[in-house]
Amino acid sequence: MDKKEQIYKVAIKLFNENGLDKTPTSRISKEAGVQMFYYFNTKNELINSIYLRCRDMLLNYIKLGIDEEKTYKNKIRKIFINYINWGINNTDEFMFIQQFSNSPYILNTNRKDGISVFVEFFKEGVKKEIIKNADIYYLFWIIVSLFNANVQYLINSDENLKDNDEFIDQSFDLFWSGIKK
Repeated sequence: MDKKEQIYKVAIKLFNENGLDKTPTSRISKEAGVQMFYYFNTKNELINSIYLRCRDMLLNYIKLGIDEEKTYKNKIRKIFINYINWGINNTDEFMFIQQFSNSPYILNTNRKDGISVFVEFFKEGVKKEIIKNADIYYLFWIIVSLFNANVQYLINSDENLKDNDEFIDQSFDLFWSGIKK
């Protein structure tokens, strides 16, 4: 693992465990075995870099296989399943996004860029009268909240439901019935 990657891993772990304010850069450097300031000028720069890295990992993963799907419903199902799989397979990164995406440390431009990908997709569904017509940003937050609820449930579940097709089908049906027109 390269040194910058080591900083990312340690910082995500420590930020998730202790919060942003209670994690000194000296501790990140010590546990990573690398001087953080060789790679990041400030703690805020590190935080935003981690956020962008996690966000981009998620966005790239949820797009996998969408183009092969024929219907809007199947495309959104693919996004739903990809989002869940990414969250349960990248729990530390998922938890970082969950805890800190609304932090004042995260630059607004970084937040908005991630939202725009989803918003365009949901606008298409509204325009084609496939999903309910609501304020697009409100719709975005409802949909992402439902995605996040599924990931949180699966992460915290005692049962191994992530590979349970019946559970995933039921979860998607509940989600879809809430947004379809």
